[in-house]
Amino acid sequence: MTAFRPESGPPSATLIQDLWSTLGRLESALAAISDALCITNDEHLVLWCNQQFEELVSASRLTLLGKPIEDLIQRLPFEDRRIDLRATLQKHANAGSMDMLMSKEPISALRIEWSYVSGEKPPSTIFTFRDISDQVTLEELRTQQIELISDETRFAMTSALCPITGMKMRPSLLRDIETTLTEEAGRLRALLLFNIRAFRLINDRHGYATGDELLAEVARRLKQAIRSGDQVGRMGGGQFAVFAKLSDIEELSAITHRMKVAVESTPFLPTNTQAVVELNPRLDAGSAAIRGGQSSAQGLLRAAEMALDRIQHGAPISQLADSESGRDELRDELAISCAVDHCLQHNLIPIALQPMVILETGQLYGFEALARPVTSEGAPIPVHRFLALSERLGLMDQVGELLIRSTFDVFRQAQLAHEGMRLSLNLSPSQFAHSGIADRLVTIAQQFKMPLDLLTVEITETALVADESLLSDEITQLREHGVSVLLDDFGTGFSSLNWIFNVPTDGIKIDRSYTAAVADPRRRLIMASLATLCRDLGLDAVVEGIETEEQRALLQELGFRKGQGYLFGKPMSLEEISTSGSQPR
Repeated sequence: MTAFRPESGPPSATLIQDLWSTLGRLESALAAISDALCITNDEHLVLWCNQQFEELVSASRLTLLGKPIEDLIQRLPFEDRRIDLRATLQKHANAGSMDMLMSKEPISALRIEWSYVSGEKPPSTIFTFRDISDQVTLEELRTQQIELISDETRFAMTSALCPITGMKMRPSLLRDIETTLTEEAGRLRALLLFNIRAFRLINDRHGYATGDELLAEVARRLKQAIRSGDQVGRMGGGQFAVFAKLSDIEELSAITHRMKVAVESTPFLPTNTQAVVELNPRLDAGSAAIRGGQSSAQGLLRAAEMALDRIQHGAPISQLADSESGRDELRDELAISCAVDHCLQHNLIPIALQPMVILETGQLYGFEALARPVTSEGAPIPVHRFLALSERLGLMDQVGELLIRSTFDVFRQAQLAHEGMRLSLNLSPSQFAHSGIADRLVTIAQQFKMPLDLLTVEITETALVADESLLSDEITQLREHGVSVLLDDFGTGFSSLNWIFNVPTDGIKIDRSYTAAVADPRRRLIMASLATLCRDLGLDAVVEGIETEEQRALLQELGFRKGQGYLFGKPMSLEEISTSGSQPR
């Protein structure tokens, strides 16, 4: 039986290509519209948006998809309040608009329009955001009351309190500051600004509900830390302000330190995440002080903001006027965040191994494992930035364990344990922040059949400072399993010698800064004393950063036996080790 065929067959390849081309032109046309556009489903979850909407809410499209439109709009900087869009949409479900005041000086207003498209399956709503600043005057905004304000929003506006933290918002706090400066002429006052690091990335990664929880927790800790008579408020985003009275200017640093300690000393566990996430809030701080009557609240705020910019960017104020540097830094952090995601998704962090040798003979005895993360374009990422961002995002536990697993995996594939080679592994301070790292490390080593008597763990003084008693317990457990422990970057801290006697380590790794200056007679005298001290105490000593034959000869003469550096070999990937063998160049 012959199957029926319609006169016009299935779409040809050309027709399909034309369809894709048309869709592409439609996407380009929508993206080119000057208004910010957003399409949501019937539950008001974002399905699509153009670039203008991304810029409006300061987030990328990928992080916006699936987010409630109400939550996104509520974070726009409307004057004095948070918009109750959810109630407005329920009241005007099919279509509506509202004109909202963004700021009074200069005048800035935004019109939000929405239209329900019921003919589609599933139905959707189209939102348009249009700048109408040039269409209105401040007097019109005041007299015509073009803002659509619900009863709840009116209350929030009247009270001028942040609905998330319960704190005064920026306009209300500035009014109080202005009043105080006027009434207390001659008295010393300070404004301290505190900005939560990576707050936008935390919102993008864990959701705005988690971001709100973090804001509320930081606010609670700041409230507990302020003194009687001082004021605290939320300036917007992840920024808070403390308006404090001072007896003298030296008191300013003590107040800043107390606030940072109050916020940063304890991890925070949000409840709005599916997985257990531990966030470690970190604050950047900038401050300015004046005597009452010398400046306005706005002037004091500008001075504090410039101080905060210098702290955050490490650049002169003149350079900060160019916002390109700020955008570059944000792009870098987003690229690192994507790299962290990629590593966790693929269960792998790139690892390189650098040879460690006996100085006298050049004989190879082991390798130090070094993380070598890269961006999606293949650009190298400084390890300290990769780890710092992982910690701020609450991912250090996962990243830390992945570093250990990736290291053992590379060492096993290179079959270096069969040759009797040692493996030296760095553990970050945050990995020692909680008990159990020793048991976890031993368990993972056994899974990868890594001989514990060939394993060395390197720790820094930063880890020692965190909790000496906890660290001593963990180190003792590692050594009982046959793992050696070295104090890394020795000589760069304030009390390195104390740790030799207080913490049960097996030796030290002398920082490369000493190696670079070993020709200096004074530095050479210090190095000779360290070599003698280690020999007399039965401690191992490894010298880092050896790059010339002259340095090696001097170090041998001083009594050092082990070292590493570019003279013996650069860090090598697994492929390079497999190709050239494990012997150093």
